[in-house]
Amino acid sequence: MNPNREKTISIVQSHGCSTSNLIAILQDIQAACSYLSEESLTVVAEMLDVSVSSVYSVATFYENFSLEAKGKHVWIIDPSRWWSGMKPLEIYRRGLYSVLLNIIPQFFAHSSYSP
Repeated sequence: MNPNREKTISIVQSHGCSTSNLIAILQDIQAACSYLSEESLTVVAEMLDVSVSSVYSVATFYENFSLEAKGKHVWIIDPSRWWSGMKPLEIYRRGLYSVLLNIIPQFFAHSSYSP
């Protein structure tokens, strides 16, 4: 059995399989697994006897939930604070860090840091 699946089952059971605890369940799963996988959302839905789309809609509504695996470290980059020599997207492409960019698309039109 998948270790993340086991963690998910254990977390849902620790919350009494109650739909009123859905947000707390998702927070605990993300803390244990670093993100909410499709499998985790499906397991939660099955155990709480709700649709997967209901669980997914809660997970996507709140911005603190991540549906993608992240790197070991997360950088939040603000381009107004970039300095010469910093190449965060190269670091991101190598898979060393997840980079959350707080940017506008026009920035990349005039930059060597195109995604």
